Amino acid sequence: LDPNPNYVVMDGTFTGRTGTVYNEGETISFIDKMNILSVDGKKVHSVDDASDRIGGEAGTDVVLKLKRGGQDVTVTLTRQEVEEDSVDSKFLKAENGKKLGYIRIRHFREGTSEELKEAEERLMDGRVTGVVIDVRDNPGGIKDEGVKCADLLLPSGKILIEKNNQGKKKVARADGQCADFEYVVLVNGNTASAAEIFAGAVQVNRGGKLIGEKTYGKGVIQSVEKLEDGSAFKFTTEEYFLPDGTPINKKGIQPDIRVASGKALTRGIQALSGK
Repeated sequence: LDPNPNYVVMDGTFTGRTGTVYNEGETISFIDKMNILSVDGKKVHSVDDASDRIGGEAGTDVVLKLKRGGQDVTVTLTRQEVEEDSVDSKFLKAENGKKLGYIRIRHFREGTSEELKEAEERLMDGRVTGVVIDVRDNPGGIKDEGVKCADLLLPSGKILIEKNNQGKKKVARADGQCADFEYVVLVNGNTASAAEIFAGAVQVNRGGKLIGEKTYGKGVIQSVEKLEDGSAFKFTTEEYFLPDGTPINKKGIQPDIRVASGKALTRGIQALSGK
């Protein structure tokens, strides 16, 4: 399991919604660009710090102090697991005579690769010639599902290089079977962890172009060790690298075509339409 700390699910004031914690300039933001001032009375110092404090066992409460519309607001939220499909798909309006498809991968959970395969088959039955795959605002999830999803698209080659804290390397490779359609992948600054593994494998293996903004840059698994005095320290147990050996962590992935996140879908359609 790749425990991405940027993905939190909550009930309460934001009933049934998922929230991504992200950087916005010098501030740390949450749903609808509300700045996080504190979590359970303690000031937060980074995205990881905020996410670690907000995340927790389902059924427990967390108190957030937020800046909303120039005013400080304190809300109590109840953590809750929310089950939803991790993959959506639809047909897009044809451009220049081409029929296109759209697939959004929200996050990588157990079974996401099967959902992606089903979405691909549905679109291919509709005779699309190209597909826009959207992993914008995808915070990651299960690393192996990111690898499996990349494997569905890539014919051969390395997908991921993993290195543990003893320096031992492990390489994941594509199995030779792949999708038979042209595609692009949309990314932005909230594309993280397993989503970066997926997007990076596509880019390095020249499966399809990445369009949008530089990704977040989370390429490690970290564990927390609690000490007897109540303090704790975090240490890295594994780090991920792109197929060509490029590190992901704290660097992110630069897209092939840079555009603002809000314009990425339009640019993706244009790319698949030969514009």
